[in-house]
Amino acid sequence: MPDSIEAPLPWSTHRSTRGSDFPCSRQWRAGRLPSRPPGRPSRSSRKAPQPWSIPVIRIRSRRVSARRSDAERSCVHGGRSGQSRTRGRRQRAPTSTSIARPPPEAARRDRRGRPRSPPDRRRELRRGPPPGAASARRQRAAGSGHPPSRPRTGRSGGRRAAGAESWGLPRVLRRLHPRLAHFLYAVPPGFDGKAIVTVHDVSFEHLPDSMGFRDRLLFRTQVPRSVRRAKRVLTGSEQTKRDLIERYEVPRERIVVTPYGVDPAFRPEGPKREGRYALFVGAMQPRKDPVAAVEALARVNGKLRLVLVGPEKGQGDRVREAVRRLGLEQRVEFAGHVEREELAALYRGAACLVFPSRYEGFGLPILEAMASGTPVVAARTGAVPEVAGDAAVLVEPGDPAALAEGIRRALAEGEQLAAAGLERARRFSWAETARLTLGVYRELL
Repeated sequence: MPDSIEAPLPWSTHRSTRGSDFPCSRQWRAGRLPSRPPGRPSRSSRKAPQPWSIPVIRIRSRRVSARRSDAERSCVHGGRSGQSRTRGRRQRAPTSTSIARPPPEAARRDRRGRPRSPPDRRRELRRGPPPGAASARRQRAAGSGHPPSRPRTGRSGGRRAAGAESWGLPRVLRRLHPRLAHFLYAVPPGFDGKAIVTVHDVSFEHLPDSMGFRDRLLFRTQVPRSVRRAKRVLTGSEQTKRDLIERYEVPRERIVVTPYGVDPAFRPEGPKREGRYALFVGAMQPRKDPVAAVEALARVNGKLRLVLVGPEKGQGDRVREAVRRLGLEQRVEFAGHVEREELAALYRGAACLVFPSRYEGFGLPILEAMASGTPVVAARTGAVPEVAGDAAVLVEPGDPAALAEGIRRALAEGEQLAAAGLERARRFSWAETARLTLGVYRELL
């Protein structure tokens, strides 16, 4: 007998389980369930239910009575649509076996606390390459026999991306059988097709204390296995490419650099916030080092204020304690999550962007500030020099004194830095990112 069978759930489930050990079967034998609900036509006069309208559950043939799933223990009472009875309790009848739990609120937000609906990179890539080129999503699903789909895994983005890709997609992949699939950080176990994996950075290797033990373990086990198994690895910078080669010994020819772009919402024209302030954009976590920005502000004389934009992840209390210790309550503002339009206005009105991150695989806020005509002061680490070039003031990471000196220079040379930043930002576009990505798809197909 096979290990499992596919069993349909028609309106009279108790008939198909008659003679089994299910609760509904015992109720049927005891006469507590009617053979046919009132007003329902007889079986002979009804059309056979269509296969796509019948919910399906997987019934295990071994140790059924010892371990039964919720779907197996429930039965649908024919007289009440959408209701079920399990040992006398009313419950909602199962309508599908692929319903995913919605992600937690924290998982729906990106590194700045903005809603992930959809994420910036995916939204821009969806706009596609220049006119006339094939759709990237349709190319990715080529040969599967199904239209492009976006499976719901119940988890998304950021630190949990590796877990979502590893454990939430195998069922969908078995159904679609794609010739080529593109994943973020991790290739799901058991997938035997051609795979592309995108790795934004390897900060979990450079700064292991910047994330929790479980997340660090997940990344350190899944990412190395995935980049070695994938046909191609995409990343946004040459710095991350070098990291992948040195740490995981990935062949150089299998790594393709697809520099990221900047959203059209970030431009010099448009409303701006009034006042004289420096802007920090990023989550309040050790890797972003917001405490250095606060301590640098204390060394800059004058009426310059600091606006902190982003969710408080792990270091919010420490930042607030630093603000109280330095007596900066009137000069520091915690803006938290802001919408894209408000963030663009903050960029335009800022005297400079302060970006003291200890490691970056790319650094999107740098490009966003430059595209808005805002001078940038950033730490010289990771891919920041590669992205900023000569259009930003670069200082040593973890040094508040050097960061304060960089802020003074940005205030003094604001016009020159703004012009250089605008010119630098024009070199990056999501259309070019999509074109390079589509070229990889075509190469493998």
